Amino acid sequence: MRTAIRSAIFSFLASNCFGQEPPNHLEPIKPATWGAGLGQAVEGLVPAGDQAVWMIVSPSLRKGWAVSIIRNEVVGQKPTYCAWLVESRDSVLVPPPPPPPGSRKPKGKSIIPTPRPLHRFSAQLAPEMAERIISAWRECVKGTRYSGDLASHGGFDGISYFFYAERNFFGKTWGPQSETPTALVNVAQSLAEYAQSNITDRSVALDKVSSSLNELETSLHRN
Repeated sequence: MRTAIRSAIFSFLASNCFGQEPPNHLEPIKPATWGAGLGQAVEGLVPAGDQAVWMIVSPSLRKGWAVSIIRNEVVGQKPTYCAWLVESRDSVLVPPPPPPPGSRKPKGKSIIPTPRPLHRFSAQLAPEMAERIISAWRECVKGTRYSGDLASHGGFDGISYFFYAERNFFGKTWGPQSETPTALVNVAQSLAEYAQSNITDRSVALDKVSSSLNELETSLHRN
């Protein structure tokens, strides 16, 4: 009987956690995640200033990185926009090791180090393109909601993506993903490639940004 129950439980978990595709939207970021390293990742990997959008990438077995669009405003002038890619020397959002058996949980807030930047890249963005990206990015992150599906909360392996859009919209997803989250990740990744491209290759990199942005906008209209 116990064997049958264990088999049934495993089958349920396998079908719900490993056999289903995650939902076609982002999931909320829990406050505990912010306190467990996401806040430090933003501080270390996203340039200070008017942060229009950002994505922080936390691979399970590799060091993280972040891409962002920073708006620079000067009184009496039109704003300018810059795409940033910052790669980290350290792992991002790696769970701390469990305490030894029988030990008590230490009192007070645990100290989590801020990731140290390894490489920084940046490139100017035309205002029209930047505003298109920000608008579509914000529309996608605004759609963040709980799905009630265990498969949407991440896995034991893979890559976690954390998103922000101005006006305090946040969301997360993990790979592989369904259409809309994948389209947003593609925009962010093409933006990262653009930020680190050489001046001679920048027009080609910008074409990739434009193409991935078109796919995201199409995905949003379809939903």
